[in-house]
Amino acid sequence: MPDYDPGQLAGVGRFVRDPQQPDQAEVAITVCDALQGMGHGRTIGLALADVAKARGLRRFTASLLGADVAAGRLLHAISRRVQTDYSGGIADLVVELETREHPISSEALAA
Repeated sequence: MPDYDPGQLAGVGRFVRDPQQPDQAEVAITVCDALQGMGHGRTIGLALADVAKARGLRRFTASLLGADVAAGRLLHAISRRVQTDYSGGIADLVVELETREHPISSEALAA
């Protein structure tokens, strides 16, 4: 494993509900460089999707640089239904949240 201090933050994710479209939220996920490519972003993304679904959200949105292939793959790991529109080097994604067989509960995340 690359050099990583376990006392440092490994990754974080959040979503912010859109006040004009309350069934969708903008999502953002980041994982420290040393831990990228190990599935941590996917785990955070799936947990966020589960919590969002439980709160009545139906989709996530995200804007990313068109060259950010890893971020695009991460969002496709959250759902098989992703719509992407490109304009001026920016990819705008809409991720339809799917119901999973074994969702991660809010209580488990708070523990």
